[in-house]
Amino acid sequence: MMEQSPFGRGKSLLLKENNHRIRYLTEDEITRLLQECQSSKRKHLYRIVVCALNTGMRKGEILDLRWNQIRNGFIYLEKTKNRLEIPVNEELAAILKEIRKEEGCYRRVNMTVNCRVILSVAGR
Repeated sequence: MMEQSPFGRGKSLLLKENNHRIRYLTEDEITRLLQECQSSKRKHLYRIVVCALNTGMRKGEILDLRWNQIRNGFIYLEKTKNRLEIPVNEELAAILKEIRKEEGCYRRVNMTVNCRVILSVAGR
């Protein structure tokens, strides 16, 4: 019989594996993705993907984006570990201008068409 449990010292017997993988889209993959999004019936999908590709923002950050976070050519994200200032390039600025023209003066930047709410992108 054992006098003491092997787990009593607080160390785990399982080794943690580093399975984190970083992968970037190739130029060809980006081109195909944007073409598929443009040919889709869902106009908002193209806008969301362009925003993500140009800023590196996550889905939740894009869908929760508010107009008061966009000023002086930057998107200001404050609900992150560190406050982020993300520059807005010409392509994204054109899309944001188009959205503003379509929707008027709502608080939230509505990446959807005709102000429909997106509950999920890509089935997640």
